[in-house]
Amino acid sequence: MPVVEDDDDPVAEFFAGGNDIDKAFSTISKGVNESVVLVESDSDTKVLGTILKKDGWIVTKASELNGDELTCTFEDGKKAAATEIYKNTEYDLAFLKVDRSGLTPVKLVDKSPWKRGQWVIAAGRDDEPIGVGVVSVLPRRLNYRGYLGVRPEAHPGGVRITEVMDGTAAEEAKLENGDVITAINGNRVKSPEAFRIEMASKDPGTKVRFTVERDGKKLELEATLRLRPEDERSAAQRPNNSGRDSRNGRGWRGRGRSRSRSFSGSRLSEKRAGFKTVLQHDVVMDAPQCGGPLLDASGQCVAINIARAARYCTYAIPAAIVKTLLDEARNK
Repeated sequence: MPVVEDDDDPVAEFFAGGNDIDKAFSTISKGVNESVVLVESDSDTKVLGTILKKDGWIVTKASELNGDELTCTFEDGKKAAATEIYKNTEYDLAFLKVDRSGLTPVKLVDKSPWKRGQWVIAAGRDDEPIGVGVVSVLPRRLNYRGYLGVRPEAHPGGVRITEVMDGTAAEEAKLENGDVITAINGNRVKSPEAFRIEMASKDPGTKVRFTVERDGKKLELEATLRLRPEDERSAAQRPNNSGRDSRNGRGWRGRGRSRSRSFSGSRLSEKRAGFKTVLQHDVVMDAPQCGGPLLDASGQCVAINIARAARYCTYAIPAAIVKTLLDEARNK
């Protein structure tokens, strides 16, 4: 019997192309941009923030704020100075307060129990979403350790670097072979073992200050620790969610469609591990787009995007946790 395609099948029509999917989810996320702000620090760092209360409470990604003077730009174009009231390092969230009322907050909804393959939408400052994807890993703790990328050996003055690995935090910080690290954050380095323990005790994304002796000169260098290469590969792995749509073979579920720049032109978050609990999804987004809301298919805010971790890996803090931390912030 010949197979006859049903032109009136709405599911087949929906999955016929990416534009249809974009249009469908744009309808869901439309209007949420009123609840998303642009947060700028005095060092010109920019990141998204999400309005949580109509009286001016906003949450954003803490490690992207590199200055004391904070300004929020709202959907109507107006700006307001913001004050950081509370910062939680376990989740890398900063809770800000602005002197404005009548704002449009998101509605935080506890989505647990989560299911792999659930549709999620990363909302931004436009009517169209940043991207659409699915939940790829259920909420879990990330136990990754910070990684500098050097080989140390014993030296009377501290530890001497015998090798700087390519593409690591050490290389980016301009550490060189032969450098003698005498102190870490002002504390004397006594042995290679103590050096390794100190590095392993810090989360990826942590900024570390090194006192270095080089050719008789004293230098102060700063490095932002990264994930170990094997942890980078682990974070980049995408579980098989069995989300491939058999009708069209395109496999939209899990592809992480996005309107942001391609991976080759986007930036990973410096702080992208060490979170107490995160939800993992596959929406492709740029690091400065973190801090915005993650929506479910009904348009409810179920999490706050916190880190671009790998090619198809973005982390978000579940709404239930954000609500608890907001209560703590309001009691400060």
